[in-house]
Amino acid sequence: MIGNEYIYGFKKKSTGQFYGVDANYQLVISSNPYFLKFNPDGWKDISVQNKRNRKYFGLDRSFTIPLGFVEDGAAILKNVYYKQGVEADIVLVICEQRLFIDPTEYGFWYKQLYTGEVDLTTWLHNGPRVNVTILEEGITKYIKANENTTYELPLNVPEAIEIKNDGIALIQKAQYYISNGAVADDRGGHTLSCALVTAESINAVSAVTQNRIETSNNVAVLWPLDEKIITTGAQPEEMTFTWDFEMTPSLVGVGAIFATTIFFQLRVLSNSTTDTNHNVDSRGGGDPLLLYNIKHHFQGTTTFTVPANSRVVPFMIANQNDDFTLYSYEEDGSLIADYKYRYQQTITRALRPGYVFSKLIELATEGQFTIDAAGLLTNEQTKVFSSGDGVRGFEEAVIKISISDFHGFWDTYKDAGIILTPAGKVKMDRKIDLIDKTSVIDLGEIAELKVSSAKEFLFNNLKIGYPDKQQEDLNGRESFNNTFEWSAGALRESKELNKVSKVITDCYSAEITRLRFGQRATTDSKQDSGIYCFHIEATPQVDGTYLFDRSINATALGLIEKDSVYNIELSPKRCLINNGSYIKSCFDLMESKYLTFQTSSKNNKLQAGNPLIAERENVLISTLDAKYFKPIWFEFETQGDLDLLDHLNINPLSVFKFTFKGAEYFGLPESVGIEPSSRKKQVYKLLCMPETDIKNLIDYYG
Repeated sequence: MIGNEYIYGFKKKSTGQFYGVDANYQLVISSNPYFLKFNPDGWKDISVQNKRNRKYFGLDRSFTIPLGFVEDGAAILKNVYYKQGVEADIVLVICEQRLFIDPTEYGFWYKQLYTGEVDLTTWLHNGPRVNVTILEEGITKYIKANENTTYELPLNVPEAIEIKNDGIALIQKAQYYISNGAVADDRGGHTLSCALVTAESINAVSAVTQNRIETSNNVAVLWPLDEKIITTGAQPEEMTFTWDFEMTPSLVGVGAIFATTIFFQLRVLSNSTTDTNHNVDSRGGGDPLLLYNIKHHFQGTTTFTVPANSRVVPFMIANQNDDFTLYSYEEDGSLIADYKYRYQQTITRALRPGYVFSKLIELATEGQFTIDAAGLLTNEQTKVFSSGDGVRGFEEAVIKISISDFHGFWDTYKDAGIILTPAGKVKMDRKIDLIDKTSVIDLGEIAELKVSSAKEFLFNNLKIGYPDKQQEDLNGRESFNNTFEWSAGALRESKELNKVSKVITDCYSAEITRLRFGQRATTDSKQDSGIYCFHIEATPQVDGTYLFDRSINATALGLIEKDSVYNIELSPKRCLINNGSYIKSCFDLMESKYLTFQTSSKNNKLQAGNPLIAERENVLISTLDAKYFKPIWFEFETQGDLDLLDHLNINPLSVFKFTFKGAEYFGLPESVGIEPSSRKKQVYKLLCMPETDIKNLIDYYG
């Protein structure tokens, strides 16, 4: 060895230039390397650890101890701290001496071993010595600092796509109580007294109470009265009316006329000059003795289309002697209106998942990192993101989202993790696809092995799906993308696995937001800042817009309206199935158990797809996808390879292999590290891989 085994230097991260000092200890910044003449105190105890982040599945790197700098190192730090402050641009570089040998020559060179950010918030200046802590300066720092920071992503950008939001057909009902009403003179044609009892309706198609008023049924007379039970909005609506009431007619002051008929009508008025008369029920037409002074039961059902912007007026009238006819109603009649309503098409802007992740990483890392969109985000481009304001169609709409919430959606839907690729890009993919089994790191033979249960992965209750944002609203109980709960029964480890995303995929919630608030520019909605995900068709329309993907709607069962709903392929049961590898891993050697459906916050009757997926059907764990770990920890001491950091930079989820008592074992790194200077043994902790035959441990006696 020639010179120091390890050398240390300070650099500007932004430019790569070195901080140094001249002969008078004045600060110099140069492209030429400058390494400290005085190693920091504590350098012999430096340990670099990699510990897997349970949430994101990748590895966090940490530098374990503070370092004390003197002479030139202290001079550099003092100049930087006192002139630039705690946010100064400075990193520590550690290089290790390596021997180069080939058939004709040999020599020594220095390999960069570690780069860490100097955390000047830990500054301690005591006499000639300066103490600071070194932080991992890569993606780990930014994720830890900003994972829960909410960023605003504008929807009015060239990268946004436009969805032709044609909404869903909402099933509505209004029930009325028919009574005699309160009028001074009961003779003559009249609107019926229909008191609204209950209504499941929206403002665009409003159900209201109608009063009994004596009047002719001429549209010019009826329109100014403004009496009605239903008004339609901007679209024509097919409506079904069911009536059931009793009425007794009688004559005052004149004799009965043969062939008198009394008509129950549903008048449809479009304006003061246009109406349609639906004679839906009648009595009489023959002997008047069979008509008057007899209680008649009016009962029936009819269906017809009510034009847009029209009123429906229930009306009673006789074709003869109407002005001398008294109409007396029993006080227990009913009229029910059933109808669908589908709001006019609007445009909803949305962002592709790759774009959202790219912007989040750019903002969170201050432009230091970009993403690798291959894998999950490329394969799932038809899952796009918008907001409540985006659904309402506001030009200035934004998505308010954090890295944690974005990852949380994909972890719910596809069991996703995040790593830093060898190219230095941030990648999100399915956890099982992030594991690198192609370049196994062989640790060789170990002397002792401790095996323990990875209780952290055990659970007996699963909560999965999406938030229940559609509270007590029209068709709200039909929401199928809500929170589902499953149980594996009474196990020794009683714990809940919560995989409920904050992102809303409920089409009813989106539709109610669109209807109730779409035309109210200044009305606030609780869901304006809600994050929505929509499943769209892969191919755009001729005009470049996209439609909701309803390709499996025809197979759907358990819905009151299946043709127009969307996002079925994001359902909670499909999330469970997509998380199958993880769930099966947690239930290693318990694959004969069932996850039994317990409850859901709304509709759980949905069945759809080919093969048919029933949302509330119990799940036999053995039918889920292949596991990618076993809930077992391996812990042992070994002397870490100095190239360990290079291996983990290539893939932080490389599989490790070791040999113990003649058998091979495979594990995913949970906690590994090195002490470069002392080469002291480190405790490695690995999560058992399914390739491992743990039965080899039966005969291990220590």
